[in-house]
Amino acid sequence: MVMKTRIQDVIVFIAGSATYEESLAVYNINKQNPNIKVILGGTTIHNFQSFSNEIVSATNGTTPRYKPRSH
Repeated sequence: MVMKTRIQDVIVFIAGSATYEESLAVYNINKQNPNIKVILGGTTIHNFQSFSNEIVSATNGTTPRYKPRSH
């Protein structure tokens, strides 16, 4: 007996960081495919400032420091 199953839930985890653009892409995939649920995760979510800081740190050979967001 062969069972044909369809993927319904997908978890995308980016080790490092995800961006708002990637989040928008996942949103659009979910919107266009109502039978599939894609969830995006990552160790951080980048904005322009945090991404720029990471680039500068990489060129200096240092580790970027992230400030926790206050809610």
